[in-house]
Amino acid sequence: MNYKLTKTIIDKVRSVPHWNMFTAAKNRLASNQNTKLSVLKLLSQKFNTPVQQRIAENRTTSSEILESLADHESADVRLAVAQNRNTSRSAVQTLAGDVNPDVRYAMAANPRTSTKILEILADDENAYVQDRAKQTQVRVKDDQLQHQAQIKNAAHPLTRFFFQYALWRSIYRKNY
Repeated sequence: MNYKLTKTIIDKVRSVPHWNMFTAAKNRLASNQNTKLSVLKLLSQKFNTPVQQRIAENRTTSSEILESLADHESADVRLAVAQNRNTSRSAVQTLAGDVNPDVRYAMAANPRTSTKILEILADDENAYVQDRAKQTQVRVKDDQLQHQAQIKNAAHPLTRFFFQYALWRSIYRKNY
């Protein structure tokens, strides 16, 4: 083995700041959908905004972790929480009143946002948020009408039941 070459490589690795290597590893962990929730929770408690943003973007992050990140000082983290489908009801309400219009816009654009919160966002001080909330309300109503039409057109009673159940779940989920 070439001693000079090995020493040169080790010196180069040592000259790279450790936080870059560790942050990259944490980002990969936070983004990985197979990462255990206990690891995500531990990473979310550290004060590293890019890692916390990746955790909020992760589809497998629990609502408990997302709720703790909903009050984060970084708008990027709060924005990622607003776009995550696992966000809890209380976090959604918190984010709907966020000081940052981008976060409120993300809530208004999310079809999983409740109709009550969409009504609040439709009266927002920001015109873009208002417009997006109104568009989402129309899209949600169109989806409900389409579901109702499918229920009426379903020939078999069991099929009709499943369509009714799906409609009920979508309305219940949106009206919390």
